[in-house]
Amino acid sequence: MTTWNELDPLFERIGHDLRGELSTMLAGVRFVLRYESGLSERAKDLLGRVDGAGERLGRMLEELGQAAWIIAPPMRASLHGDVDVRALVDDVVARLEPLAKERGVAFAVRLSGARPRSAGDADALRLALGHVLEFALLRSTEGVLAIDVAAHGSTARVVVRDRGPTVDGARLADLAAPFVEKEFLVPSSDGAVRRRLGLGLAISRGIFRAHGGDLRAESSPAQGAIDLVCDLGSVATMR
Repeated sequence: MTTWNELDPLFERIGHDLRGELSTMLAGVRFVLRYESGLSERAKDLLGRVDGAGERLGRMLEELGQAAWIIAPPMRASLHGDVDVRALVDDVVARLEPLAKERGVAFAVRLSGARPRSAGDADALRLALGHVLEFALLRSTEGVLAIDVAAHGSTARVVVRDRGPTVDGARLADLAAPFVEKEFLVPSSDGAVRRRLGLGLAISRGIFRAHGGDLRAESSPAQGAIDLVCDLGSVATMR
């Protein structure tokens, strides 16, 4: 069976080469837009569209570069760190604040009990939680996105509850499969949905599973809401 360790260098090499070519293309487009004063409005509009498409492609390449995690890799030695889960959530929330403000959504983070920590790779878990929270933001149609942090048995758990369009409960089991998440998102004028390949939740699930955890979606008691249950792996608690 192909492993993460075999695929990671492949995805990294492909992503690096493609990002390099994309950067060159965008630099050329932006140079022309900035310094060529004789452009017609039609030409400016076309080049602006190319620039926007390049930005979206760059976001998609980020997902492609992380896609090796979808293979559900075995635990690696570098994953045995010590992560304060509440601090990790706060870090991801801060990074996503600009997107939340654009969408009129506020984060409400609640800690239940003692602060849990996970034995794992902080960067990988930050990436995984980032995909989950970004998905929830893009689905949310109400003003508050609730995030609960707690120790749940032997795992550190983060539950993200968003409120969006009503979903078919039978499809929730497949939500973390590649590309399925885009079926749950509503296209918006800012193009945020178009910038996604639809691999984010699949990447998150792979990262959580590498830590001995998992990701699943459940129907919430609130109409139209989804609970994204993120188990981050083995837990210890600290005061």
